[in-house]
Amino acid sequence: MNQEHPTLIENTPLSHTYSKEAYETASQVYEDTKRAIGGDKSDEEIMALVVARADASDKLAGLYAQAWQEADAVNADMDDVRRKAWTFAKLSRPEQLQELLRREFTRGVEHIPEGRYTSDLLGVEQLSVLHPQKNSPETPARSFSVYVSHVDPESQKRSGETFTVTNEGRVLGVVPRGWNFTKDELVEEIVRLVDDVGGTFFIETHDAILPPGDWETGDGDGKGKNRGSKKEPEDRRRLRFFKNQPGALFGFRGAKATRWQDYRGFAFSDRIILDAPTVGNAVYVITLANEFPVDPKRLSLPPGFRVNEEDRERYLEEHWSRFSGLSKQESLHAGATRVIHPDYDIVDDQWEKKMCEKLNMQS
Repeated sequence: MNQEHPTLIENTPLSHTYSKEAYETASQVYEDTKRAIGGDKSDEEIMALVVARADASDKLAGLYAQAWQEADAVNADMDDVRRKAWTFAKLSRPEQLQELLRREFTRGVEHIPEGRYTSDLLGVEQLSVLHPQKNSPETPARSFSVYVSHVDPESQKRSGETFTVTNEGRVLGVVPRGWNFTKDELVEEIVRLVDDVGGTFFIETHDAILPPGDWETGDGDGKGKNRGSKKEPEDRRRLRFFKNQPGALFGFRGAKATRWQDYRGFAFSDRIILDAPTVGNAVYVITLANEFPVDPKRLSLPPGFRVNEEDRERYLEEHWSRFSGLSKQESLHAGATRVIHPDYDIVDDQWEKKMCEKLNMQS
């Protein structure tokens, strides 16, 4: 035990976790016992009070030591994150990209959802993530594919190319002649894609997020049109918008079999935001009855590192569980609110600004 902090009697088990309420209760018992000893007491009464005082003193020491241990654990965790970030920063950019892709494979390819996604690369209509077929479910996948659908900006000629991402973080394939970006730019885009749709920010759940109810199509986009019948590529702009908010803690996806309209959850200390990165779906906001406590220091960390696994599970159990499995209409009846996206064709910065205004967020 750190010698700078008060020590507990050897071999005394810490049966209590530190909290302000527990500490105040133990302090009150200790003070009451000290005052009680000062009166006219028999030897037996004095002995009982002395034992009670010793027990209260031990409990105080244990709670105090536990508080320091928990604080040390948080600081050690923060130091480890900063140390890894410093080591990563010293790598060259190609090495960084390879390391980021390699890390994703340690969590399993399944964590990078299959699907069609928008792209920021010039001429790329969409990026499709494809998982390999496995002979055995116990055998981890060693690669996944990204099919790039390209439309020439001038001739409107369509073409496509498949690139393979390996478990070593390498991207195999050649960019066709005439495409307006390099292989390095494509690798950057694939890394951003993986981070947007997978990464450490999102976790998998067994829950159904806004399953079909009375409304069986989308809610309409910012123009008031319902495009739910047309399957659009998932718009990564929506995912990035919520994920990169200063107060975003983590994201969660529903069970694969129930991912109707691809809604995802974004957890904040004061609310849960449900959004589907496809045109034609509204945002659903669940305001928490009580704010979820988060160390302000952790909010300075990158998304995906602000809340540990245990706190994520506790958050979902305390604040999300009663909404799990509810349809859109049932969620509204349970207290959620619906927010229509702003005009979908406006430029990114204005779209984000208007979305912040609608959700009362800081832009």
